[in-house]
Amino acid sequence: MRRDDHLRIAHLSDLHVGHITANLVQLRHLLAPDEPGHGLLDMAARLVAGSWNERRSLLEPLFRSSHIMHDYETRNLVAVVQAARARGADHVVLTGDIANLGAASEFREAAAVLRAFGYSGPTLTVVPGNHDVINFRGTPGFRPLVTARDYPHLDLVNDSVCAVALDTTARAPDLDWRDALVLNSRGIVRPSDVETVDRLLRDAPPESFRILCCHHHLVDLPPDGYVEAWSDKVDHRLAGRAANAEALLDVAQARGVGLILFGHRHRATHDRFTIRGIPAACSGAVTELGPDGLLRFRIFEFEGNRLVGAQWVAVSPLQASPQLVARAIDGVSALEDDARAHVSAAVDGSMTRKDWGRMRRRVNALDRDLLSRMKARLGKK
Repeated sequence: MRRDDHLRIAHLSDLHVGHITANLVQLRHLLAPDEPGHGLLDMAARLVAGSWNERRSLLEPLFRSSHIMHDYETRNLVAVVQAARARGADHVVLTGDIANLGAASEFREAAAVLRAFGYSGPTLTVVPGNHDVINFRGTPGFRPLVTARDYPHLDLVNDSVCAVALDTTARAPDLDWRDALVLNSRGIVRPSDVETVDRLLRDAPPESFRILCCHHHLVDLPPDGYVEAWSDKVDHRLAGRAANAEALLDVAQARGVGLILFGHRHRATHDRFTIRGIPAACSGAVTELGPDGLLRFRIFEFEGNRLVGAQWVAVSPLQASPQLVARAIDGVSALEDDARAHVSAAVDGSMTRKDWGRMRRRVNALDRDLLSRMKARLGKK
């Protein structure tokens, strides 16, 4: 039996939940608009004359193709979250890039899977990543669909452990044309947020273990084959550490932070990685299969206010519950507008693997139908 002061926290990051139908529908709004004034010629004129915010919403459908080789499947996410619960994780820290294209259906799928295993509200600490905060239309979907809380904020995980969640994504007026080229990937630690983090840590329970959670890395890291391998040629800010990270690390040291968790990089850090002597970890893109066909994430163990260990958990996507996979994908297809997409009610628990195959065929059929509609509309232009 586990002791009352024993706590396990699963670190998940860079889920990049994606639906081909969500991506195509977002592009359809650009290529085959439903409303006058939104065609390609109209958009080109607006692009020349518009403000940066206008340019951002127009250009993103052309540039948000990153991670196209990230072979996301719903069962990968289900397998990871299911394994976290099976390993006794009491709490999940999710360090951003939940969605791949900021589509509402992507956020809904992630939330449905997390909730199915009891991770929401007080059992979930989440921060936004650059893929989460802006979708094709230039409108934020993270706050209404994931959390409406302001950042930075403090989560009391239990009586002995707390986590400070920080938003390091760049946003207007800090953005310029270079950000559009790399999906707004660079990170920024705002001076006002540093002050807030300092206050939150100062007012945290005096003997508590403190975890700092953010999406972007706070120190320079070598290229890992992700965006950083080529974005450095455009602008070093896009590949380097989050701007003003030194000030945040000063506060982390002064206020006794004992663990830094971050994402953004799709390659995990090694087990002994530290930042200024503080244990730190990036678990990589946890829904991305390794060379051995397995998914991996980390679990951190605490006894009272002490970090006593960390372990890697490896899981096969074949272990995912077919019932929960079907629940997650049923009804979130973006053939409908995202504002009307929804996760359906629970399915019958007797659903088998044959039903899972039937569901996949249904989704594929919807994808083909959408493609044919787009081709037909474009052919009439």
